[in-house]
Amino acid sequence: MNGKGSIKLQGNKETVFTSLLDPDVLRNCIMGCKELIQQEENVYKVDLSVGVAAVKGKYDATMRLADVSVPESYKLIVHGEGGPGFVDAEAEIHLVDVDDSKTELTYTYEAQVGGKVAAIGQRMLGGVAKLIINDFFKKIKKRVGENECLGRRTSLMKPAVFSYLCPSTLEETIDMLTEYGDEGKIIAGGQSFVPILNMRMSEPEYLIDIHQLEELRGIRLEGESVKIGALTTQRELEKNTLIMECFPVLKEAVRFIGHVQTRNRGTVGGSLAHADPSAELPLSFLALNAEIIVQSTSDERIADINEFFLTYLTTDMMPDEILTEIQVPLNQPKGYAFEEFSRRHGDFALVSVVCLLSTDEAGKIESVRLALGGN
Repeated sequence: MNGKGSIKLQGNKETVFTSLLDPDVLRNCIMGCKELIQQEENVYKVDLSVGVAAVKGKYDATMRLADVSVPESYKLIVHGEGGPGFVDAEAEIHLVDVDDSKTELTYTYEAQVGGKVAAIGQRMLGGVAKLIINDFFKKIKKRVGENECLGRRTSLMKPAVFSYLCPSTLEETIDMLTEYGDEGKIIAGGQSFVPILNMRMSEPEYLIDIHQLEELRGIRLEGESVKIGALTTQRELEKNTLIMECFPVLKEAVRFIGHVQTRNRGTVGGSLAHADPSAELPLSFLALNAEIIVQSTSDERIADINEFFLTYLTTDMMPDEILTEIQVPLNQPKGYAFEEFSRRHGDFALVSVVCLLSTDEAGKIESVRLALGGN
């Protein structure tokens, strides 16, 4: 398993490099780090408790820094063992000045895993690795930014400063995702992402607005499935006669989503990509055994929805991929129900459940599908 990426950090190379090698910073920024003890120069013992998907468990790890060239680059070598298995990883980190107040960090890594954790598949492992790496650099970015922001004028807007991009074609959008990687984030209806931007839980360098991509809209019957474009609004899904005829449980679910104004803006694909465990649509499509169409520069793939959601707010999509379509098989149980409990209508679900049920001619249950969600 291997990967690469880059991120721009506030501060010059010396400041960023110092932060990256500071044991206190590492302790606070490594996901699940319970203890980090320096054993000798550039060698640390790390106790981890990881709570992500199939790699969940406790690990004892040794972390070693090698080929350190201050403040340009270093190599990070990790060996960890725990109940779920073992991991051997090696990463190279390079820093380059963008200007006097900003540094670009690029990284490449290779990893080998064994034990039970190796059985979950390369794509899911890649998604988990992406989650852990993104979490680390998000915390590093915040930590370095806090050290640099004193005396510096900040944005007058609620979100952090970003460059706004508005592509007109899917091809143009994918090119932007390929170019900007983790620094670019897609916005569709904005009903979930705008609050996240305002709270600065996400601070992308580039915001890619895809509302002009008409090719990602619409609902159509094709063969033995119904295909739903990612930019189809939740209100369009709610009112569509084909959906009401083939998948009435979706109409039941959608009426719990916020209010009409919310559903007029919120998109079907945006809800799935956001992967909120309290959201109604991911839960419903999970029960319907839907398939997710994901596209990148290199190819188009069909993701099994059972493997698409890695954990809360995290899917298996890579930074250069975009969700384009959802396809739902027509062959579904005839019995259905969607129930939700929240503090008041329109609030996030505390508990929600989808049931799909089929019976034989005598009225005996043949199959049942249950999906549970909530906050």
